[in-house]
Amino acid sequence: MRIVSQSLLLFVFSWFGAGIVVADAPEPKPGVIVRVSESWIQQELGASINEEMDVDTMLLGTHVVGKANTVGRIDADLEPCRESASIRINFSGRVSSKTNGYNGPVIIHSRCWTDFDASVVLRFDLENGVRREPVQINGETSSRTEGISTHRRLLSRMTKRVAAKRVAERREQTLRISRRRTLDRLAEHFQRHVDQQLAALDGSISFNSMPGWLKSILGNEHPQFWSSDDTLYAVLGASAADLDGERSVVAELAEVPLNGHADILIHRAWLEDRLGPMGNLLVGVNSAGSLFSTTPSSPLSVLVSMTKMRLVSRSDSSSQQSPWITIPVDPTTLLQLSGQ
Repeated sequence: MRIVSQSLLLFVFSWFGAGIVVADAPEPKPGVIVRVSESWIQQELGASINEEMDVDTMLLGTHVVGKANTVGRIDADLEPCRESASIRINFSGRVSSKTNGYNGPVIIHSRCWTDFDASVVLRFDLENGVRREPVQINGETSSRTEGISTHRRLLSRMTKRVAAKRVAERREQTLRISRRRTLDRLAEHFQRHVDQQLAALDGSISFNSMPGWLKSILGNEHPQFWSSDDTLYAVLGASAADLDGERSVVAELAEVPLNGHADILIHRAWLEDRLGPMGNLLVGVNSAGSLFSTTPSSPLSVLVSMTKMRLVSRSDSSSQQSPWITIPVDPTTLLQLSGQ
């Protein structure tokens, strides 16, 4: 996972550490929602794999050496889930090897192929944080003996016939062992790769590095994470009832197109409730995006500078104005917000 992908996700999950209380009144709606598109997650987490490694192992008394090449693809897909945000990372491809097996005077020249599919599910929720489920992997192995040679000159033909018969007798057992070892190695490599990315993500999360006034606005509430089949959500102030039913926030958000790869939605009523007159004015001038400015200014100074540039009368807005203020964001913005 590249650092830009970490920067976008770490802002979404940085609310885990929130702990500043500024408002006791209940919010009229889930107030702040971060949305990340599946296409962006696929773009950032997807990768092509083409790796070569040495083979040096013992297999049924035969010393096997050679090269193995893994060619595959890592993709990420969101899974619909209301209890947590769920991302399934898939790893599929083929391992091809060309080896020589040494057993006494005999050298067995072979090729082997293992087609595999592996997956692991990452879940994000408030109680457990970021967690990885066990890697699931399956595959099929096939092989071909390309030749048998020997160091012996005398009786070499007989030696080769005996070796060929033994190879045929042990073929199924050899395939089972090769398949198990290959899949175990792939699962271990895949699990280590995912764990390293999670460790990097966890190490990057720093809620305290966010502007103090922004933390004060967010308050002590924690977000609820959930995912649809094409969008990851972090919702501040949502209850279970908000996520179900025809009039739920889920249904409401379906009417608000995602602005680019990621955006932040701020409910107008929530903003007015949290900031009072300042919130009313921000809503009126459609300048709520200034709250997420990375400059070390106070909300009031940001407000003044924004209103000077973008003073718009509330009466000029459409009567069908959406209750959500939409702020498109990009990885660079969230990277700065996270103090990275």
